[in-house]
Amino acid sequence: MRFMRWGPAVVVAAFVLAACGFGSTSSSSTSGPVKIGVPVPLSGDLTNFGQDLGNGAKLAAADINSKGGIKGGQVQILEEDDQCDAQVGVQAAEKLVTEGIVGIVGSFCSGAAIPESGVLRQHGDLPFIAPTASNPKFTEQGYDNVYRIGFRDDSEAPIDAAYIRDYLKATHVAILHDNTTFAKGLADLVKAQLPASDVVFYDAITPGQRDYSATMVRIASKNPDVLYYTGLYPEWSVIIQNYTALKYTFKLFGGGATADPSVIKVVGDAINNPNITSVTAPTLDLMTNVQQYSANYKKTFNQDPGQYGVFEYDAVEAFAAAANKAGSLKGSDLNAALHSNSYDGLSGTVSFDAKGDRKSLPPFFAITGQNKQYVVAVKYLNGAWAAA
Repeated sequence: MRFMRWGPAVVVAAFVLAACGFGSTSSSSTSGPVKIGVPVPLSGDLTNFGQDLGNGAKLAAADINSKGGIKGGQVQILEEDDQCDAQVGVQAAEKLVTEGIVGIVGSFCSGAAIPESGVLRQHGDLPFIAPTASNPKFTEQGYDNVYRIGFRDDSEAPIDAAYIRDYLKATHVAILHDNTTFAKGLADLVKAQLPASDVVFYDAITPGQRDYSATMVRIASKNPDVLYYTGLYPEWSVIIQNYTALKYTFKLFGGGATADPSVIKVVGDAINNPNITSVTAPTLDLMTNVQQYSANYKKTFNQDPGQYGVFEYDAVEAFAAAANKAGSLKGSDLNAALHSNSYDGLSGTVSFDAKGDRKSLPPFFAITGQNKQYVVAVKYLNGAWAAA
């Protein structure tokens, strides 16, 4: 998914290893809990995402513990609020290190995940698996301890550009982002994929506002065929409401962070407009083998699961499978196992290439609304968009 300032790490690795009891990793079992850090936004506009990821981690831990845990030790999830912010994220990662984690599995936003990864790099190359952070830089830093479950922005960008260019046949394109690391990065990548003469508008909004009508009027004055928005779902909801109120007829197309069910709750019948679509990889509502996960989630937390917690679930399970394969909780051993292991998860096979990116990604879809529900309108298969 989906703010970059770097902060110093404050605790040395030797102290961490001694404090958590993992100074020696040659034994076949561990006597204490195996602590996995989960920095996520637990305050602010993205709290729902953070809570969903934390809940996914807890469900995975319960499943792993019911099967014997990691090296005989029970998995303990330590959540920390990173607010999707670089500086706060560094502080959250440093706190988790002092609490004796063996790695991080979490972080929703790239702007927090990238600096957080630097903290773990300084502390024994502790593994860091991000379920959703999509900025390419996360796995382009030359680190051997970072891993990504979801897609990269430069994987989505050509797919989004092809949808705009080849499927919508748009030749006058407005591009709007929110200046966050994720959204601006994706906007820049898609812009580079399109003929320069086709881009008639390129600008940013400020997240958190309740009205973007003035920006929409500016965009409409450029007579676009499509407005492509790369930011997150709360602002997408406002954009849809403004678009509907102003009765515009150009198409609206949202990037991968706009496809959230909460949008339907906010915009109501407006989602049924066939001119409004979003691109997405198969999130929870589009997966076919998550019934048990969804039932356990609702039973445990008394609410329906969000769209991304399932990726956190897979990430924690993949971490545990690699740790048990390694028979060790030492950073270098865990990283070697993560690079060589393969885990069959709810989101598909989880295995990583040399950079830490997922080797095989699920297909992309374009979704639209019908009867106030999302349905797949178009699939991206074999390098091309085609009607579902």
